[in-house]
Amino acid sequence: MKKYFFTQKGLETLQVELSTLLLDRKKAVIELKTARELGDLSENGFYKSARFKLSGIDRRLRQLKTMISNAHIILPSQSAHITMGDTVTIINDKSEKTFTIVGNIEANPSKNSISNVSPLGKAMLGKSLHNLITIKTPSGVLTYTITKIEKLQ
Repeated sequence: MKKYFFTQKGLETLQVELSTLLLDRKKAVIELKTARELGDLSENGFYKSARFKLSGIDRRLRQLKTMISNAHIILPSQSAHITMGDTVTIINDKSEKTFTIVGNIEANPSKNSISNVSPLGKAMLGKSLHNLITIKTPSGVLTYTITKIEKLQ
């Protein structure tokens, strides 16, 4: 079975989404029942829409239940090396960037959370303060220096 890595906050976010979807599902079932009562289902747009909505909710519920049941919480590490859950600041001659390394599902680059399997995440894992990391990109090779590591609390 596939493992899904989450910070505690990331797992809690999924659990809230699951609870919300369970409530939404109850409403969607009522909408579907109401639409069925309107008559001819073959030309009933309200019925098709309600059925589509319920199918989407059920699909997402299955995904969430699978992820939650196979979730592995990222635990704090006292290692001097970068591990999942750490927030890392890197710098090169052009810019300074700060990222938190999380699992695939929780990753959101627009919020500076990157996946442990992304090229940058992979390059940082296991490194220490002041180490150099290099990443191959379509525009060339980038080199960064690790300037700060904040451990997961």
